[in-house]
Amino acid sequence: MKKRENNIDVFKGMAIFFVVLGHISNVPKDVFIYVYSFHVSLFFFCSGYLMYFTRERTMSFQYTKNLFKKVMIPFYLAYLISYFVTLIFEPEKRSYSFLVSFFKGGLLGSHWMDVNNFPLWFLPLFFISVLTFKYLSTFSLKTIMVIGGICFIVSPYAYLLLKNPEENIVWSINVLFPAIFFMIFGFFMNHFKAMEWFNHQMSFFISMICGAAGLVIAFHFPSEILYIENHWYLIGAVLAIIFFIWLNKDNQNSIIRFLGKNSMIILVIHKIINFILVELGFDKFLTSLNLSGIIFAATFSIVIIFLSLLPVLIRTLITRRSAL
Repeated sequence: MKKRENNIDVFKGMAIFFVVLGHISNVPKDVFIYVYSFHVSLFFFCSGYLMYFTRERTMSFQYTKNLFKKVMIPFYLAYLISYFVTLIFEPEKRSYSFLVSFFKGGLLGSHWMDVNNFPLWFLPLFFISVLTFKYLSTFSLKTIMVIGGICFIVSPYAYLLLKNPEENIVWSINVLFPAIFFMIFGFFMNHFKAMEWFNHQMSFFISMICGAAGLVIAFHFPSEILYIENHWYLIGAVLAIIFFIWLNKDNQNSIIRFLGKNSMIILVIHKIINFILVELGFDKFLTSLNLSGIIFAATFSIVIIFLSLLPVLIRTLITRRSAL
C-alpha cells in the first residue's frame, strides 16, 4: 500500500506541474493541447484510486467536515487573497461593483470569479465530486460500474444541457459527470490491482499504443474537462492516463512526490504568483534571456512552483534544524 501511495504522489506531482505549465501564457500550443487533454482528469483518477481503500466506510458528518476544511477553506482563503492582489495591481477594480462581483463569485464560483485565479473553480467541484463518489463507493461493484458507464455517456451532453448563453455554470457542476467517471476508473484500477500489471513485459507495447492513440485523439479532438463536447475527450484522457502510469510506475523522485503531497498549496497559489510575476515583468525578463517556447514555459513554471512552496520549504528546514 505504501508503494501505491508513493505512486499516487508522483502522479499528482506531475499533474500539478502540468496544471501550472498549462497556465503559462506563452506555452506552445501543441503542449497546451496535450496537457489539457488529461491533467485535471488525472487528479480525479488519483482520488478514485485512493477512495477504494475506504470504500467500506459510510459517509459521516465528520468526513464531510474534514473534507470541507481540506478543500473549501483553502478555496476561500485563496479567493480572498486573490481579491486583494487584484486590487493592488488593478486599481480600476477598487469599486463597490467589483466587491459585489467578488461575493457573487464566492457564491457561484467558476466563471463568476474575476480575481485572476480561475483555477480555483476546481476545488468546489472537487469537494462535490468526492462527497458524491464517497456515497457511490458504498454500492456494489456492479452498480458502480454501471454508474461509470452512465457518466461516460452523459458527460459530453452535460455542458451543452447546463450551459446558459454566457457559458456560466454554477460551481462548474457539469464536470461532476466526467469527474465521477475518472474516479470510478481509478477505483477499478485499484480493485483489479492494475498497478502490478504495469510491471509485466507486455505492458510496454500496450502502454505505447495507448500513449500514441491518446496523443492522436488529443490533437484531432482538442478539448478540456470543463468543455467536453464529445466522448473522444474521455477516451483520449483514459489512454493518456494509462500511458502516464506506465511511464511513471518506477518513478520515486522525491521532488516530484513532494510536489504531489503539496499539490493543494500549488493549485490555490500558483495563479496568484503567476499574475504578480507578469505584473512585475518577469516574463519580459525571461524573454530578454532569449528563452522561448517550452523552455520559457518550463522555467516560468518551475519559478512559480518554487515560490508557491517557499513557506513549506522554510518550515521544513526549520523543523529539520530543530530536530538536530
